[in-house]
Amino acid sequence: MKDITISRRSLLVSAGLLALAPLAGCGGNSDSGSAAAGSDYTIGVLQLTEHSALDAANDGFVKAIKSQVSVPVIAVNTVKHPQFAEQLLEEGVSDFVGMSRMHIADPYLVQKTMAGREDLIRKCLGCMNCNKSVVAGRTLHCALNPVAGHEVTFGDDKLVKNGNGRKVAIVGGGPTGIAAAYFLGREGVPTTIFERERKLGGVPRYVIPAFRISDEAIDKDVALMERYGVEVKLGKPAPSVEQLKKMGYTHILMATGAWKPGKLDIEGNVQGVIEWMKRMKKQVKPCLSGNIVVVGAGNTAMDAARVAKRGESW
Repeated sequence: MKDITISRRSLLVSAGLLALAPLAGCGGNSDSGSAAAGSDYTIGVLQLTEHSALDAANDGFVKAIKSQVSVPVIAVNTVKHPQFAEQLLEEGVSDFVGMSRMHIADPYLVQKTMAGREDLIRKCLGCMNCNKSVVAGRTLHCALNPVAGHEVTFGDDKLVKNGNGRKVAIVGGGPTGIAAAYFLGREGVPTTIFERERKLGGVPRYVIPAFRISDEAIDKDVALMERYGVEVKLGKPAPSVEQLKKMGYTHILMATGAWKPGKLDIEGNVQGVIEWMKRMKKQVKPCLSGNIVVVGAGNTAMDAARVAKRGESW
């Protein structure tokens, strides 16, 4: 893996937005681009994606803005890669880089980067679950980090490593199986996952379109889980419950997911959404024609509609 060199400046920002507190001074509130009473500096916020920021840096757009303002500029909006954050600073695109949601997804972002283990960093999906949960008045929730919002109960300082003679078998290597194995492994419980497919990931890997959840995000979760010594058995059905008990497993978790299709009793070419989306994901360029009706209005229905629409345009 290529070595990552991180400057002191980017580390200050990577440590979280609270690192900006000394710049803001004491008292007063600061809006983007406006002066704050009692503040030593005003922070100009420039929202960039990782794709648009490179273009902006190349055509001099951002540097032109910086040349006309006297306040520090902070680049935000789903900056996921430490090397990219460093590039923004080194090329003078911005003075700071904000990575707050990245720190919700992975509070150990800085430590992993400094250790040269970017392969273990959980990269924010940009799904805004964190924002929606807080705005709704609920506990902070992250689609990737199950501990987020529950650090008092499940934080590392609460971790007690004691398998206590237990041995756990998990049947099914989807999100539930991976998450359960991760927490069991952290607590020192010998754990084995049995998965019939060639890779772990379940519905997110084999059904949900990659533009929603990438294989990279799934692989990160698997890598984190395997760090705690979880054994993985792939490519064939799991033994029966009785067989697992005879193999010495004291606890068995069935995490096979919701693969059984529902039935819509109407005439025509009616297909279950899970199997249909699984077939679409296997195709490099799905080719669809005719009229397609998606029955339902939840997340699965939205994914199906987007897949159909993309297939129609290919």
